Amino acid sequence: MNPDRIPREVWEEYGELQSRVDHVFNLAHSSWAVEDQLNSFLDSLANGTLSADADTRQRKLHNLKVNRQKKHLYRLRLVEAYAATQAAALSGTTAVDHVFQAEQMARVRSLTTLLEWRVLWRLARDEGYERIALDESINVSALKTRVSRCRCRLRACLAA
Repeated sequence: MNPDRIPREVWEEYGELQSRVDHVFNLAHSSWAVEDQLNSFLDSLANGTLSADADTRQRKLHNLKVNRQKKHLYRLRLVEAYAATQAAALSGTTAVDHVFQAEQMARVRSLTTLLEWRVLWRLARDEGYERIALDESINVSALKTRVSRCRCRLRACLAA
């Protein structure tokens, strides 16, 4: 396949799909669906089966995305249901719990500033407000206010 023979609007369409992937910050059924869209687009381009009509391509890609979202959401629910039955049977944490915790930590990290993250991390390790305030060169009441506002903001963002 010669990339020079492919029209520019097709590459722009691919670039638009790729930009959707660039804005994904957590893995979920919709992010997997967009990945499937990209793979399907490239496969049909390589096989020469990509439709010449832009509206037909968009419709097919949209339908593919909707189908894949449903598929991955269904699989995610199956895994969660299975994990719930296994978590009750096992006394320790499961791999799904570790993945869920890692995704939550990444989300919290992306919603906080460097200072907020550093302070929250130290508080999670049971360091005292006094010691953290001293290290960060702010007074204890200001630190407690910042932490309270940060936690309130995080609760609102994570609940949405």
